[in-house]
Amino acid sequence: MNLYIMKSRKGFEIFTAWVEVFFIVFIVLGALLGFVIRNAAMSYTTLFLFGLVTGTVLYNKRNVSLFPYILLVSGFAIGYVVGNRVADIFVLLALFITGNITSYQIFDKKLFGKTF
Repeated sequence: MNLYIMKSRKGFEIFTAWVEVFFIVFIVLGALLGFVIRNAAMSYTTLFLFGLVTGTVLYNKRNVSLFPYILLVSGFAIGYVVGNRVADIFVLLALFITGNITSYQIFDKKLFGKTF
């Protein structure tokens, strides 16, 4: 898919490196969100819920190349952990990974019936 936003004489394609651009954007957004949330329990809950959502996305995209999606998800998680000041890093990462695995397994075993 070639999406040209701006093309110069050299044929510059802005969406050639979309994963890298959005990786940096997600790091910044994650860091800002981690910096804004000042409660440890809220930080744990936020990253666990984000893990649940990303587990669902990874399950729905399981038939295509997962590398771009894993890179974007890890960018947000890295930014969130770096920007967070009140919660333990290892607990945050453990909750994020637990949320990913839990959500993926729930949809893989079809516990909710038909997936959306």
